[in-house]
Amino acid sequence: MSNFDDDFPRRYSPPPHHNSGSGGGEHYSFPVNSPLPHSFNFPPHTPSPAQFHSSLTRSPLPHIGHSQGRPAPHHSSFSRGPVEHPIPERSTSGYQPTFTGSHSPRLSPSTDLDRPPASGPTGFAPQTPVPPPQPPVDPARTQELVVPSRFVDGVIANHGLEKDSASALRGHAMVGSFGQELGQADMGTRLETYGLLLSIREELRDIKEIVKDIPELKTKVESVEARVAKAPLALDGTVKTALRNKVQEILFDVKRTQFDSVKKELMASLKSNPTLAKYLGVDKLVKVEPTRLKLQQHIGRQATWMRNQMKGEFVKSVLSATFSPLDNFTELMVGKYLHVTPASLGPEHKYRIAVIRHYLVQNPDLLRIDKESDEAENDESGDEDGENEMPKDGAKKKGSGEKFWVQVGKYLQNQIKKHGDDFAGDRWKLTIEEILAHEADGYKSLRSGQRAPLRDQRRQQAPPGGGNLIHLLNGGR
Repeated sequence: MSNFDDDFPRRYSPPPHHNSGSGGGEHYSFPVNSPLPHSFNFPPHTPSPAQFHSSLTRSPLPHIGHSQGRPAPHHSSFSRGPVEHPIPERSTSGYQPTFTGSHSPRLSPSTDLDRPPASGPTGFAPQTPVPPPQPPVDPARTQELVVPSRFVDGVIANHGLEKDSASALRGHAMVGSFGQELGQADMGTRLETYGLLLSIREELRDIKEIVKDIPELKTKVESVEARVAKAPLALDGTVKTALRNKVQEILFDVKRTQFDSVKKELMASLKSNPTLAKYLGVDKLVKVEPTRLKLQQHIGRQATWMRNQMKGEFVKSVLSATFSPLDNFTELMVGKYLHVTPASLGPEHKYRIAVIRHYLVQNPDLLRIDKESDEAENDESGDEDGENEMPKDGAKKKGSGEKFWVQVGKYLQNQIKKHGDDFAGDRWKLTIEEILAHEADGYKSLRSGQRAPLRDQRRQQAPPGGGNLIHLLNGGR
């Protein structure tokens, strides 16, 4: 049995002498009774349509005439003239001959030749290609919008809208575009406004989620505050020492004339100066009201205790039995309250201490340290650890410790008005010289006579008897 590829040219190729045609192109002629155009049924040994197509596209038929590779027309042996069947131009996809006539089937394109044969007179059934599945399309995007879709996407991005709000905005844009009655400017303004409203709605929705837990949170906070208010203030040794040193520095300031405002001044500094609060180790205590109130009480007790202690030290330093020279007492006080040595400071601290001591000697009623003063010291201050509580009724006892510093403060204010706040300045020079003379004498002259006048009081007459040593030292002036 011969191969179809070898047998096809022999059976269906035109004679060699009809190799060219005249006029409008070349033609391929088949006998009218040829079995191929009528049925196109291949014997069982024939190749598949794909192989047939491959053989056609792989090698041209023999006896192809001229350079264009098409066979010339020939005359049928059963007709008067040649039956011409025009052959179309060869495409790049393969050789596709076309037949004419009432019973001549047309070969399908090369894609149809690759399909398996189907039932029918031609042996080939056309098959419609199935398109790939497409993702669902948002209806709002298929609607022709007044504004570009990218504008709607920009509004969504600018306001950070969530998925449901974004869908609502796109639906609004689609509905507003029906009829195309709105202009782009009008539509864009409406979409921007609606996007803002949607973002506000989302924020309110988030706030509702937070607000619903506020009552429970408030109850918890109040419970914690109540426990903190009842609990004692816990300060370690380092924090206690730092607070005590700061209270001493404020209390012993060279320009201080008011001694009962240390607590208020220090608390104000801690609130306004976070660096100072952190340095003292109380920055977290200042931020919370319950602990801040406890810290304020602790500082108040420290200030009162330091003030009463400083009063006792001044009084003992000028009493006859416990008199301390000015230089020694200055070194003690500067080291204890300012934590430095006198050599590192100017003379103004020494002169200020001398002015206070001179005033105390002139006012012996301030030199008493009685039981009332001791009670005031204990009730108001507590100890260094701040563990002693204030009186239950909240009232401070007005002992001599408080009265003492009130009077000393008023005296310093009056003297500063006269001589200025620079104790080492020229305006204080004569007064300081006279006070230093009393210091050198140990205030013996003042103890034996009346109140010694200061430099601005020397024009007063000496008392009868001339027993005032200061008056005599001043030349009787």
